[in-house]
Amino acid sequence: MQKIILFCFLPLFSCSQNFKDTIPPVFMGGEYVLEKHLKEELKKYSLNKCVLKKVEIIFRVTPKGEIDSLRILKGIDYGAYNQATTAAVKSTSGRWQAATYRDTAVPIFQIIPFRLYVAVDAEKCEKAEQFHIKGIEYFKSGDFKNAIKYLSDAIENDSEDADAYFFRGSAKFEIGNEIGACNDWKAAVEYGNRDAKNIMRKNCKKEE
Repeated sequence: MQKIILFCFLPLFSCSQNFKDTIPPVFMGGEYVLEKHLKEELKKYSLNKCVLKKVEIIFRVTPKGEIDSLRILKGIDYGAYNQATTAAVKSTSGRWQAATYRDTAVPIFQIIPFRLYVAVDAEKCEKAEQFHIKGIEYFKSGDFKNAIKYLSDAIENDSEDADAYFFRGSAKFEIGNEIGACNDWKAAVEYGNRDAKNIMRKNCKKEE
């Protein structure tokens, strides 16, 4: 099953840290426990991309240690990922020690910056990249059968690798498999490869 994995957790930043006599909010158990909690929450979501992105979420910790006014400052250009990260952060509500100003609990905005590796797992994405690179090398050397083999392995590990579809389609075309080539180029277009659209116009029949 494909999941979101918290790849790198960055230090918390409190909007209060520059105010004299203000102690910022703290997650009960510390940042390590917070990181572990977010990892577990994000594992619940099934998404299928191998991308590494920085996400920043800002929210307010109330005097009761609860979360409100949550919004994404910087996110991934795909709604489901943003929904997953906000849901994970919301799940920490009630587990914060409120900020204090001169010994009085006060509401303070908090920013969580972290990086998400959206993937089946980090190892699978690394495999996809290795197969991708090897496949391109074989394609450029004219070994189209091995190019197809390795690019197929790349696609098996990352089903939305547009460039892998493009080059596998081109390799299939070189060995005379025009139908397979056009199917791969079509997939490449769907996943964002612009070159595939031009090559399809020249070599693929339009669907009726």
